[in-house]
Amino acid sequence: MSEVFVQCVIMSRQKRWIPIAGVVLLLALAAKSVLGQQAVNQAAGDEGWWQWVVLLFVIGMGLSIFHSIKLLRRSASPDAGYWLKRFEQACLKHEASAASQSLLFWAKAKWGVEAPTTLPGIAARLEREDVTLQLQQLQKAVRNGGGAEWNAYLCRQVITEVLAQLSSEKGDSG
Repeated sequence: MSEVFVQCVIMSRQKRWIPIAGVVLLLALAAKSVLGQQAVNQAAGDEGWWQWVVLLFVIGMGLSIFHSIKLLRRSASPDAGYWLKRFEQACLKHEASAASQSLLFWAKAKWGVEAPTTLPGIAARLEREDVTLQLQQLQKAVRNGGGAEWNAYLCRQVITEVLAQLSSEKGDSG
């Protein structure tokens, strides 16, 4: 039992394993309880089959909790469509910084670890002159605090059109 506890403590120090460590600890405690109670019941002449049912129930609940946590973690990261909508909203509000961040998050959702981390990187990846021009203007606007040289309406039109074409041609991975 103490080895299981030590393993749970080690896993809990790695932040991503906290839920798993809790489930393992719960299962170990339930197993110890059932096995200990079974020895007492055998000495008293009771069969104790119901304890195995309880143990299976606890294991099932633990697996269910683990699966739910995995699903929640996956659903917590928005897809590329979400970030494209946020980009459009930022352009409508003429918020250059928010538009820039939304495009960077869009790229991460679309291309994963291979995503560019800058607006010029996105422009290079898309290989379109009109997009490159709009992203350069957006970058200047971000640096200047949302200056007048950035046409948010035109930027939104050009970029959303290109990204919609990209999604329909290659399929949206995000």
